[in-house]
Amino acid sequence: MPLLEQLPKELLWEIIGRAPAAVFKLRLVSRVLHNAVDEYVIQHSSITCVNEIVLRSHESGYSSRVCIVISNFSMLAMKLRDEHSFA
Repeated sequence: MPLLEQLPKELLWEIIGRAPAAVFKLRLVSRVLHNAVDEYVIQHSSITCVNEIVLRSHESGYSSRVCIVISNFSMLAMKLRDEHSFA
């Protein structure tokens, strides 16, 4: 059993919250860690989903361009919330 699985849930969640880029790999380690990441995402509804919004207007004024930057972790959070909101 990996040492991470033996940590209290709150401490494991703290690690997940500080290393969001690693959650996809962490989910692959074991079923316990996969479930811990999923539970963290569902329980922490204050996770920022949008990292950046860029608005650009064309000089003619007839068109605009919107760019929304969302991290992979945020995409996972939104997907899991959607799945569990219908359960």
